[in-house]
Amino acid sequence: MNNFALLLCGFLGAALIRLLWKNARKWHQWLLSIGLYAWLCAGISFVYINAAGYHHKAVTVGITFFGLIAVVWGFVLLRLYGGKKPAGPEAPEAQEGGNA
Repeated sequence: MNNFALLLCGFLGAALIRLLWKNARKWHQWLLSIGLYAWLCAGISFVYINAAGYHHKAVTVGITFFGLIAVVWGFVLLRLYGGKKPAGPEAPEAQEGGNA
């Protein structure tokens, strides 16, 4: 199982670099994306090691801690890469000047 996890981690790392090569335009996008990947790898390792040692409370805390921070970090990256734009005065609905 350890060899499979390392192999999967390597393949996902290579896929991340390829994705960043196409989409990342600034240094902070690279830094945040690679940081999130390292955080996820650390979280998965923490949970796996504690689950193998039957430390169920540590597994629960690790999933909660690493998972919540990873979700928030993911939303920050989504906004940084332009996943969802806020509605503002330059939105197409606001420029049409439709009747209310």
